[in-house]
Amino acid sequence: MAMGILLAVAISGIGGLSVFHISVRGVLSVLIVLLLGWKRGASVGAAAGIAISLTLGLMGIGSVATIAAYGFSGLLAGIFSKYGKIGAAIGFILGNIILAFYANGSTEVIVSIKEIVVASVCLFLIPKKATVILDDLFDYGKTLPESTLDGYFPETTIYRLDTVSEVVDDMASSVQTESANDSEGDEVGKFIQTLNDNTCKRCEHYEKCWKQNYHNMYETVFNSIETLQLNGEISEYEVDSEICTNKALLVDGLNFSYQIYKVNQNWQQKMKEKRMQVSKQLKGVSSAINKIKEEIQSQTAENIIPEGKYTLEIGMSKTKKNNSKVSGDNSIMVKLKDGKYLFGVSDGMGSGEEANQNSKRVIEMLEKLLNTGFKKEDALELVNSVMAFNGEDSFATLDVSMFDTLTGDVEFIKVSACPTYIKNTSGVDVVQSVSLPVGILENADIDLYDKSLKDGDMIVMITDGVLEANKEAQEKEKWILELLKAIHPENPQRLADIILQEAVDSNFGVVEDDMTVIVAKVKQT
Repeated sequence: MAMGILLAVAISGIGGLSVFHISVRGVLSVLIVLLLGWKRGASVGAAAGIAISLTLGLMGIGSVATIAAYGFSGLLAGIFSKYGKIGAAIGFILGNIILAFYANGSTEVIVSIKEIVVASVCLFLIPKKATVILDDLFDYGKTLPESTLDGYFPETTIYRLDTVSEVVDDMASSVQTESANDSEGDEVGKFIQTLNDNTCKRCEHYEKCWKQNYHNMYETVFNSIETLQLNGEISEYEVDSEICTNKALLVDGLNFSYQIYKVNQNWQQKMKEKRMQVSKQLKGVSSAINKIKEEIQSQTAENIIPEGKYTLEIGMSKTKKNNSKVSGDNSIMVKLKDGKYLFGVSDGMGSGEEANQNSKRVIEMLEKLLNTGFKKEDALELVNSVMAFNGEDSFATLDVSMFDTLTGDVEFIKVSACPTYIKNTSGVDVVQSVSLPVGILENADIDLYDKSLKDGDMIVMITDGVLEANKEAQEKEKWILELLKAIHPENPQRLADIILQEAVDSNFGVVEDDMTVIVAKVKQT
């Protein structure tokens, strides 16, 4: 922060100097943020961007939007810095474009692209010897007494996380406020402008109507809009005007202008929804950062997750569709950082490479977000948004469970998934899902269920290829249910193999869709 402020004060003395209409001060400002973000990561990149832009703003150079742009772009530059200088440059450009689009709905960037490009070129031209000097300059160990090093890193990490969390939260609030205050404006005025430009100015009596009798024509159009909103269109006899002498032309113009008006309304509504969605996701990011900060604060000296009372023994059996090169199903079995077991399956739409990539993307994103500290609801919303933005046919089901080894409780997360069966000593319970696949709706439709399990209970998860294999079954869910009631293997892998083989045999060995069976058995340690 101190370095950013010092350099900002220094470059402010350059004034309005420019080369080929490119501001030297702007190039140096971007270069400093890129440099610090590249060398020291996201938190320093964001802090440097805010410090530099805020200092210049206090001097009357720049605006509030500039501060937000530099801070967010510095954050992304630091995040992408793991890909080197080019990653930092791309991160800064992305941050600039994203903030401009979601803040004001415009593609007009806040920080000049020319300045960013020149600064990026300068970053690439910095010799290796200079980067070594920079490393020495930013080596924290050389700026602090040895006696303070033990507590320095956790405290500075917490402070940085707090700062970044506040920045992201403020950005979310800004986007949300902008969306809430995004009024329709003078819709009647816009309507009249469209009517005049496309219709009335073609009429020879335009001067008489709109200059000599403006108020009467305005009232006529205003009343016509009410009729259009009620009926969707208007006819000549519904237009009450003693001024207009060419009602046929006016009616055509009114109906045409109303269609334009409706299209604009739809786009405005979509923009509001997008902004609200981005605000919600940024709030989730801020919440996740706060959770990481709290975990660091409560971290014990040993930093060991306590051993649980229960463990899981997992078996899996799968096959791909006949004549398909690769299965569209992807599974996950991993222990999260909080000690819980995450296991389950995602079924991509259709079969083959594209379906495989969709289901793989869903599984991997969910694991990373949960491990980062996101709440499961926020993680699922983000995964759903990414899939929705990927375009048509980027759909996938999600059927995962999170098992707590301390309590034996399990959380079922189901998005358009097949039923999950819980086989225990008293019979078989069924957990159903009625939601749509990930990526279809802008807001994820999620089914969440909690169950308490005990030693010996088995969780059976399947994809729809298994469920739909038995053509003779009138109710698809019941043939699996009856099979589980009839057999009692103790080994989960054996049970998974039996279910898959039964599904293949029921259709005379023809596999019409990808099939995956996962069986998890609870064992008390």
